[in-house]
Amino acid sequence: MGQAMVLVIEDDPADYMLLERAFRRAEIPAQIHWSENGLEAINFLRQLKDSSKPFPVLILSDLKMPLLDGFDVLKIIKADPLLRSIPIVVLTNSAQDSDVSKSYEFGANSYLVKPSAFDTLVEVSHALRNYWIKLNRTVTHSKD
Repeated sequence: MGQAMVLVIEDDPADYMLLERAFRRAEIPAQIHWSENGLEAINFLRQLKDSSKPFPVLILSDLKMPLLDGFDVLKIIKADPLLRSIPIVVLTNSAQDSDVSKSYEFGANSYLVKPSAFDTLVEVSHALRNYWIKLNRTVTHSKD
């Protein structure tokens, strides 16, 4: 098995670059694949389904994005028998209770509000690494 992969779905390049820096600082043992919107992410996952490459061990998704928003991404992934077991952490600027509720309703495994300070983002990245990448176990599916 190769290096684990984390799929980051984020439409703001500046937010993605900060997250990538925080991941490096947190020494996350995973390759990061960046999708700039929900549609790009779903197409990427569909390509993985048709290949022998492994699925991401974790998906981090923003909510407010063009083409397909984070809610649509959650609905599509959680409705797919091969993809539904991939943990999805919503990482967004929204602290609205309605967004939190809707995210969990559509199958999010966790909901985090993006921290404004870089050091706090590194702490969040450490927590993601320790729980979702190192400790958490996911279902391995045969694609046959």
